[in-house]
Amino acid sequence: PPGMFPANLGPQIPSPMDGIIGMTNLPPNTSLTLEQKEYIHATQQSASNLLAIINEILDFSKIRSGKMALEQIAFHFRELMDKTLLPLQLQAQQKGLHYSLEVADEVPDHLLGDPVRFTQIIVNLVENAIKFTPGGAIGIRCRVLATQNTQVRIGFEVSDTGIGIPADKQEIIFESFTQSNAENTRRYGGIGLGLAITRELVALQGGTLTVKSKEGAGTTFYCEIPFTKNLFLPETQSKGLAAATQLRPVLQGKMLLVAEDNIINQRVAYNTLHKAGARVDIAADGRQVLTLVQQKEYDCIIMDIQMPEMDGYTTTIQLRKQGIDTPVIAMTAAAIKGEREKCLQSGMNDYISKPFVPEELYMKILDNTPMPGPGVVDFNHLRSILYNDTAYIKEMLQEFLSTMPKNVQEIREATQLQDWKRAAFLAHRLKSSLGIVPIVNAMETTRDLEKEAEQGTNIPAIHEKVKQLSAIMDAACQEVLQEMERL
Repeated sequence: PPGMFPANLGPQIPSPMDGIIGMTNLPPNTSLTLEQKEYIHATQQSASNLLAIINEILDFSKIRSGKMALEQIAFHFRELMDKTLLPLQLQAQQKGLHYSLEVADEVPDHLLGDPVRFTQIIVNLVENAIKFTPGGAIGIRCRVLATQNTQVRIGFEVSDTGIGIPADKQEIIFESFTQSNAENTRRYGGIGLGLAITRELVALQGGTLTVKSKEGAGTTFYCEIPFTKNLFLPETQSKGLAAATQLRPVLQGKMLLVAEDNIINQRVAYNTLHKAGARVDIAADGRQVLTLVQQKEYDCIIMDIQMPEMDGYTTTIQLRKQGIDTPVIAMTAAAIKGEREKCLQSGMNDYISKPFVPEELYMKILDNTPMPGPGVVDFNHLRSILYNDTAYIKEMLQEFLSTMPKNVQEIREATQLQDWKRAAFLAHRLKSSLGIVPIVNAMETTRDLEKEAEQGTNIPAIHEKVKQLSAIMDAACQEVLQEMERL
C-alpha cells in the first residue's frame, strides 16, 4: 500500500541521522577557527532540520499505512502540559509574544491515553502559532466539553494574532505537502506535513480538529480529544483511595466472560478481573462463547479478535443475530487505524489493545455495564471512584448531606445581599464537591452562576441560576437519602 515502504524503514532512517548530528557535536569541543565553527553550526542546523522532516514523513507514512499504534497509559494532564509547553513558552517570549495557558478547573488531572501522540498534537499546533505570528499573542485554553461515565472529552483552543489564513485556503492546509501559499513556504520553511499529521493523529484518537481564521487577523485551531479518567490512583495522590496493587473490588457483582484461546492470556485476564471482584468464566473459542451465553447471563464479554475456528468478529455477529445484546469489548493486537470502526460494525461496543492496562479495562467494563440509577445523581460514577466500598460511599454521601444544603443556603444569602464577590467564591468552592458526587446539570449551572456573579451586572440571570441550582440540589439530596437507605 502507499506509504508502506517508508513506514517499514522507520527505525533505519533516523539512526544514521542521529549519528551525523552526534558527530557534529564533537568538533566544537576541539580547537577550531571561527570560520570552521560557523560551518559546523550550519551543518548541525541543517541536519536537525532534515531529521525533523524525515520524522514527519515517517509519521505520515505510518498513519496512512495503518501502522501507527496508540498507547493507553496513565498520565498527569497538567504536569504533561506544563512540561511540554515550557520550551515553547520561552520560544514565544523570546520572540516578544505574549503567552498564556489556561486549564479549566473541571479538567481532570489523571487520565488514560497516549501522552506521546497527544503532546505531538499540542506541540504542532503551538509551534505553528509561534511560527506564523510576527507579533502579538499566543493563547492555549483547555476545558471539558462533555463527560459520560468515565469518558471525558477535552477541548483545546490554540489561538494567535498572526498572519491568518484566507477563507478559501482553510481546508487545504490539512492536506499533505500543502501550505496556504507559496510565499509562506519560502518565508517560513517546512514541507506542509505538520497540520496533515496533526489532524490524522487527532482522528486516530477519536477526536476532531478544525480552524477559524481571518487573513491578517490571526488564527484559532479547535481540537477535541476523548480521554478516559484514571480513577485508580495511588493513596499518596488521592486521600482515601487505595493503590492499584491493593485494589478494592471495583467490579464486585459483575459476571464476566473472557473469550481467549491463549492459556497465558487467559490467566492474565482472569487474575486481573478476579482481583477486582468480578466472577469470571473462560471460553477458548467463539463456539464456546455461543454455548455459554445460552446457559448463563453475563454483564460483559471480553472478546479476543483472533481465535481459531470462530474469530471474535464472527462470534459477535452471531450473538447479535441471536438477539443477545450483552456488551462486548474486543481485545486487539494494536489500536491501529480502522480497528475501532471494524469492531463497531460487527456489533461490538468497545475495544482495548493487548497487552492491556488493567485500569483501562476496568474503566471500559464500568462504562459499558452501568448500574441502574435514574435521576440527577450519578451513583455509578461515585461507586467507580470509591471502588464500590460501601462504608466509604456512605461516609461521602453523609458528608454531602451535611454540607450541601448549607452551601446552597450560603449562596442564596450572598445573592440576596448582592455580595457578588462572595457568591462567586462560594460557587467556585461548590464545584470541587460536585467532582466527587456528580449531579446532572449542577456543574454547568454552578459554573454559569460563578461567571455571572463575577460580573455582577445581570441580576435576573444570577437569581435564576441560584433558583435552578437550589432545585437541582433539593432533588439530589432526596436521591442521596434514598441511596443511603438502600445501602
